[in-house]
Amino acid sequence: MKSYIITLIGVALLSGVIQIIAPEGETKKYINLLAGLCAVCVVIAPFGTVIKALTSHEGGYFDKVLEAESGQSDYESIYLENIKNHGAESLADGLEGMISEKFGIKRESFSVTARMIYSENVLEVERITVYLKPAAIFADPHSIKDFINTLLGCPCEIIYA
Repeated sequence: MKSYIITLIGVALLSGVIQIIAPEGETKKYINLLAGLCAVCVVIAPFGTVIKALTSHEGGYFDKVLEAESGQSDYESIYLENIKNHGAESLADGLEGMISEKFGIKRESFSVTARMIYSENVLEVERITVYLKPAAIFADPHSIKDFINTLLGCPCEIIYA
C-alpha cells in the first residue's frame, strides 16, 4: 500500500512538472492527455489485482453472483422444498381424517404419506401411500385406493405394515 501511494504521488508530481515545462500550443494538449491517462492507469491498477483475487480461488465472489443470477439460489431451493414437505404433510393429515371417517378405520391403525413434486410453478401430488397396520387388516384396500384415485387422480398404493 505504501509503494502504491508513493507511485501515485510520483506520477502526479512528474506529470505536473512535465505540464509546466511543456511548450504552449497543440503539443501541450497531448501532453496533458497523456499525463491524465498515466494518472488514471495508476489509480485503477489495484482494481485489477482485487478482481483477480476475488475470482482466482474456487467459489469466488463473482462465481457465486453469476450462479445466483443464472439459476435457482440455495434459498429458493430450500424454500420450495419446505413448501413441498409442508404440503405433503398437510395433505396426508387431511386424507387420514377423510379415510377414517369414510371407512370407519381408527386413525392409529393406519397412516398416510403423500409424495409431492414441484414443476412449472405448480405443486402436484405424485403418489399417495396408505400403510395399514394389523388393526386395519379388514379394511378394503381397493375401496380406499379407488377413493383416493377419484379424489386426487393420482396413483395410490396400499401397504400392509
